[in-house]
Amino acid sequence: ATTPSGLALETVRRAGSPGPGLPPSASTFVAVDQGAVVLHDARTGARLRQLSYPGTAVDSSPSRGGDSAVFLRRVPGRCADVLVRVSLGNGAAGVTVTDTGMRREHPALSPDGRTLAWVERPCDAAGRPAC
Repeated sequence: ATTPSGLALETVRRAGSPGPGLPPSASTFVAVDQGAVVLHDARTGARLRQLSYPGTAVDSSPSRGGDSAVFLRRVPGRCADVLVRVSLGNGAAGVTVTDTGMRREHPALSPDGRTLAWVERPCDAAGRPAC
């Protein structure tokens, strides 16, 4: 596309990238850094983008798939976890699996980001994870 000032704009997609503006999955990874889920450059280790803002909650166990990532958000002192999905392209996030009084662990996205799996177990009457 050409702007009125004559500047040409072209959407560029890097080889292996799932979309414009997204780095190829092999060149980045998601991790927990200083309590937040972040996107890092796999070659340099540089922090590229913060993906979560946990506040008083604890974010952990990030998993990447397609153009997004998921992670666990846990409120200390409660046995209720939610799974949050976040876009790697624009950082928009939303709760994907809501709080149902279950302890959730080990979220995993398929490589294309279409399938989400996790382990869950109920909480006992005192609000502790049941064994």
